Amino acid sequence: MPLVQQIVLYPFRLDIANQQLWHADRKVALRSQAFAVLRYLAERPNRLIGAQELLHKVWRGRFVSTSTIRGCIREIRLVLQDLEKNPPYIETVGRKGYRLIGQQRSFAWPLNAPAADCDEPPIVGRHHELDQLREQLTLSEAGARQLVLISGEAGLGKTTLANLFLQEAGKAKAMLIGRGRCVVQCGHGEPYLPIVDVLYNLAQSQAKDNVLSALRRHAPSWLTHLTMFLDDSARDSLRQPPPGGTQARLFQELNHLLIGLSKTQPLLMLIEDLHWCDAATLELIAYLAQCQEPARWMLLGTYRGSEVNLRKHKLREVSVELQTRGRCHELALGPLGIEEISAYLHSRLDGPIVSDTVRYLHRRTRGNALFLNVVVRYLLQNALLNRALDGWQVKTADVRCQTVPLPLQQLIVKQFEQLPEFAQRLLEVASVGGETFATAAVAAGLREHPEIVDEQCDRLVRWGSLLGELDTIVWPDGTASGRFQFHHALYRQVIYERLGQAHRSQLHQRLAVRMEAGYGGRVGEIAGELALHFEKGRDVFRAVRYYRLATKTAATHHTRREVLVHS
Repeated sequence: MPLVQQIVLYPFRLDIANQQLWHADRKVALRSQAFAVLRYLAERPNRLIGAQELLHKVWRGRFVSTSTIRGCIREIRLVLQDLEKNPPYIETVGRKGYRLIGQQRSFAWPLNAPAADCDEPPIVGRHHELDQLREQLTLSEAGARQLVLISGEAGLGKTTLANLFLQEAGKAKAMLIGRGRCVVQCGHGEPYLPIVDVLYNLAQSQAKDNVLSALRRHAPSWLTHLTMFLDDSARDSLRQPPPGGTQARLFQELNHLLIGLSKTQPLLMLIEDLHWCDAATLELIAYLAQCQEPARWMLLGTYRGSEVNLRKHKLREVSVELQTRGRCHELALGPLGIEEISAYLHSRLDGPIVSDTVRYLHRRTRGNALFLNVVVRYLLQNALLNRALDGWQVKTADVRCQTVPLPLQQLIVKQFEQLPEFAQRLLEVASVGGETFATAAVAAGLREHPEIVDEQCDRLVRWGSLLGELDTIVWPDGTASGRFQFHHALYRQVIYERLGQAHRSQLHQRLAVRMEAGYGGRVGEIAGELALHFEKGRDVFRAVRYYRLATKTAATHHTRREVLVHS
């Protein structure tokens, strides 16, 4: 078996030949530019590398600013979870540059060696979306340029669906395939990075000569971003940008380039995370989608709707406009249902599945494909999902089943911390109220006017990733309260467990007191809920009182199960 050179930054390794970053046996998404920066640093450990050296060696004369380097470093830190206050891998030295400080070693690794228990999740429940993508690809092959957007929240499988489609298309047809990714950029940032990524990817394909030839003929302005593929003489001729390099010229050149490339082979492009797309790239995509000349290309983009709403990103406005004109199609991914979760488990496990297990996982993950995969892996690793006589079953009685796996905690916390401060405080109080909560009680916990809380909850619903709206209720004292619920029990649990014990107890007490006042003489209707709040609020006297009342109410209604719970 042939060997390829690798560099290890434990637990990560850089596959130099294939320009891929791996975490153990899992491939980690990293843009080609960021990979090139990481590789350059990793090949020179403990040496201070200045920005100018990176610009000269990695970009080889391409006209970029130092903000591009900072964007790459931020992306690398995010992927490596490299905390800037105490970084284990990359040290920033004032304004002088960067130094790789993590211990690394190089070694030979078997090329295409099988991954050990790579645990790739099976694809279920996306057949309809795949059929739609195939239809759009057929139209593009006939000369009707296609822009397709895949939307959905984190973990619903946008990237998995896109990768499956690209893999299928690449095997079935002789196509040019290019990939790019948008990243968060501070300040003005560098425009067109995802487009450059796509061109860089195409220039590395087997059709490299055709791509570079087409760039010279149709898009010399874009070739200045890819000088690493040119010899010295050709690179020297591009030291200065071509005259008239305006935005209009860049747009026209890229349009002509895509038309020229797609005459010989259909062209399929993927740009991920458009919710971080810079304005210039978005304008370029809109321009390409609206050009009238026939072209055999299809551009696939993924984005999170909640991020677009939270950031008030122009993508929403542009996508609606293009869809109205028939120049864009959108596939909105929803969560997996009970049947799809059952199919997932049958694909992953050998043997029958107990129906309670399917229902537990649906309730626990609410059909989020990423959540499902991580939770199932956690249950298997901790022997909490085992094969019994009647099939695979979860040990739900084990307290560890209520633990949120660390990768999901990190994802949820990251999303939570991107919210405005008041929204974070509201969700913290709401998590004390439970998976379903009344805004009147949350307002008491926040010590804010209920209308302000209702308005903020409505905004969170519109953002789409955290809350869903239920019906309005009227308490016995006449208080009209909105009711909302967390989309995922895991979201509520992680936010709740972030609270300190003292603060958590205070909030339980505030919510209980407000609910007690709101129900007045009918507190027996919510006695069990009040008992729990007062217990966690360290009000033992009222907790015991309401537990007794809950037991009495349950006995009156002959609900034996509730009597046992409250006894």
